[in-house]
Amino acid sequence: MALSNRRILILYGSETGTAQDKAEEIDRVCQRLRFHTELDAMDNVKLNDLLQDYDLVCFVIATTGQGHFPNSSRKFWKNLRRARLPPNCLESVQFTTFGLGDSSYHK
Repeated sequence: MALSNRRILILYGSETGTAQDKAEEIDRVCQRLRFHTELDAMDNVKLNDLLQDYDLVCFVIATTGQGHFPNSSRKFWKNLRRARLPPNCLESVQFTTFGLGDSSYHK
């Protein structure tokens, strides 16, 4: 694949902006590596968008409170967990995750 055709979708979920900051940093690194990048909050992206023209999807998520899922990503996560979703619908999606937490959480 030619370098000019590589595409990555970078999605973040954050309460305080920590994951967004890291996602923006990853976006800059990917641009230097000659990827065409798209950066957005997880809840702004439809599940079908993951299946389109992206070589890779990067999820950047920061926990909140005592390790809870950020509110800005709950809609997306709920869509991923739908019972009617075909079990192999995301089979072609190559992805990576970048999780941010706090070691002071009790659990």
